[in-house]
Amino acid sequence: MHFKSAVILCAVYFFTSVRSTGLHEDQIKKCIELYKNRDEKNIASVIARTMRNVFGIEYPNEVFKYDSKEPYHTHFTDLFLVLAYNGTITRFEDTTLMPFEVELYLKMFNKHAAAALIPQRGYLDRNQLSDVFKDLNINGKEKTEAVKLVPWSQVSDKGVGLCSAAELLLIMLHILPEGNGLNQSQIEDLNKLYKTDTACIDRLKIQEILIEFGMATESNKDLLLFKSNRPAAIVLMELMIITAERSKTVHKNETVLSTQEVRILISHFKKLDTDHDGLLSDDEAKQFPEGLLTNNPQDSIKSTGLNSGQIEKCIEVYKNREDIPNFMKQDFGIKNLEEFFQYKPNETYYINAMRSLMALAHAGTIDNFEEPTLMAIEVEFYVKKFFKRTEDTGQHGYLNREQLLSLFEDLNIQGDEMLKA
Repeated sequence: MHFKSAVILCAVYFFTSVRSTGLHEDQIKKCIELYKNRDEKNIASVIARTMRNVFGIEYPNEVFKYDSKEPYHTHFTDLFLVLAYNGTITRFEDTTLMPFEVELYLKMFNKHAAAALIPQRGYLDRNQLSDVFKDLNINGKEKTEAVKLVPWSQVSDKGVGLCSAAELLLIMLHILPEGNGLNQSQIEDLNKLYKTDTACIDRLKIQEILIEFGMATESNKDLLLFKSNRPAAIVLMELMIITAERSKTVHKNETVLSTQEVRILISHFKKLDTDHDGLLSDDEAKQFPEGLLTNNPQDSIKSTGLNSGQIEKCIEVYKNREDIPNFMKQDFGIKNLEEFFQYKPNETYYINAMRSLMALAHAGTIDNFEEPTLMAIEVEFYVKKFFKRTEDTGQHGYLNREQLLSLFEDLNIQGDEMLKA
């Protein structure tokens, strides 16, 4: 446990950006909405308002200016990049595309759009998108799953389904690998990239890491060479998350930070950074290992997860379609509910229910550790796996027997264990 606390403190030193960048699901959906409404007369003011209210960019005109004379498809690509590199993220537990990833996917999209025999303004058809996935080393089952996620909301003059750049970003977010997390040696290797005498990390070193993870084919490795003009601490944060998500290192008999733990520690760090200077003072730093990890779970400031009794209560509430926010406050005693969960009327009940399950796991408390308990990380992992499978099958909130068996296989639940499940 001493190692794990030390590793987190080592890692969190680099998560010190006052402005944390990337795009999560809600933000990408907002990008899709902006692109669909691009023909509105007041689109320039809508973009500026969205940059300020949704992405936390205080002075939008300093980083992006809308010019109606420019081709809209390239203009919006520039906008999405600005949002990825300059926007803010407050919920670090959510799966997020790092700016490197956003830029890579947009570059690849534009490359294939420009190579089309008949230029397509801001869209790719099924064959072109298939080539994009191939160049991103997305093949086999993963490619099949990705194609299923394409909404094909736009149709060409010839009746061919089309995909926009923002829609591609959402697909790539949904198929992000969970990875095997980070062990001590991996963190130490990343630590070596950080040099106090240089402001930035060598762009060739960044490219080397991304090539190692096979984020693009050999013929497209030039797309993995990014500008190196950002603070090293921010870039290192992003590389640590990318490494955790894409690492296939098999860890045996060693302590490891899971991918979700890496995400969660950032959120915990931000809560402790009360003066928002991007650094932990001595007093703030002391609270870090005390609040996040402890040798004795009962001594934790807040021990999270869901035990069997709590899960059964959730099943009862969701079956009866009861008021979710009220249930979370009354039965779980969550007073600061807004920090963890907001009910969205425009979403279906089952989507709100699944989001609330993850929020309850992270925000609720467990008093009886003698009962079998799923840790918050496990709850989020299983809920996301279930949700993705329901989205793929088009069944809202439920899986049939065959689909559930397939999910068990993906979770490596086999043999007698699967029969029991």
